[in-house]
Amino acid sequence: MKYSLPPPQHWQDFQELTEAVAKRKFPEALVQIYGREGQDQQGIDVYIEGERVGIQAKNRRLFNQRGKLQPNGVIGIDEVKEITSEAAKFKPTLTRLVIATSALTDAKLQQKVFQLNETRRESRLFPTEFWFWEDFQADINNYQDLLELHYYKILPKVPGFDPDAVLLATVSDAFHRPALITPARCENFGDDFLQALKDVQEALSTGVSRDRLTRHIRSRAIYGFPRAKDPKIADSLKLAWDYLQQTRNTFTVGLSSRDCHGFPIIEQRDHFVIIRDPRLEQRLNEFRRKAIECVNIALNQKGCPPILERDWF
Repeated sequence: MKYSLPPPQHWQDFQELTEAVAKRKFPEALVQIYGREGQDQQGIDVYIEGERVGIQAKNRRLFNQRGKLQPNGVIGIDEVKEITSEAAKFKPTLTRLVIATSALTDAKLQQKVFQLNETRRESRLFPTEFWFWEDFQADINNYQDLLELHYYKILPKVPGFDPDAVLLATVSDAFHRPALITPARCENFGDDFLQALKDVQEALSTGVSRDRLTRHIRSRAIYGFPRAKDPKIADSLKLAWDYLQQTRNTFTVGLSSRDCHGFPIIEQRDHFVIIRDPRLEQRLNEFRRKAIECVNIALNQKGCPPILERDWF
């Protein structure tokens, strides 16, 4: 579910929200508020070091430049040029300037900025772009921690908001990966298999689901299973976590053990894994099957679709 959210009333709150969103958009960079009120900031409120991106936060949805109430207040192209000119003084030289605003998307302004950028590119100058309030709403909805942190006072009043349901959606996302839905005999790399199981456990315990390759956050809940409101959901997800741990332990023991002929019970070959003990393979499959059954019990509590509806081993 996506929520329609009001912008912050105070510019300090909007600036902090802008910093928080920037940290999610640039997870590998150092993002920080630049300077303070009264200092010469060269038109930069938030700076993304490494990327050399500067952000000017303009809280205009509710107030105009003079602080007068002006719903849907906008920014004009002359002000954009003024902000861009001021940002040109910033050192080191920016690669991009972002004007983050609580105003609604303005197509006419965008067209004028596109034309301005074309002229600036001809002179090899940095371009300017906008983050409008619709962009902020999308980011806040995508990162549940932002929703909880900046809108915790109004979340209980938002129709349909259910943090347990958000957790279950994140867990379901985490479980949809080959390490959970592929028979053990079809695994390609043992280390990847173990890391994937660890990532799913992280999603269960912290509410954070990561991409295995990029390590970027795929989805995020407000909390993990220990803080679930429904004790039945908490118990089911905890049991799923335990079954995944048994899977990891069993696989790790197999990697370090040998059969009666001296061959590794689990052996990594080029692009595939050999499991020489059928009983061990059966345990690996059964532990994962039980983990999924536990998650499906939790999903059923909220009327959510199960991860898998048929036997896949």
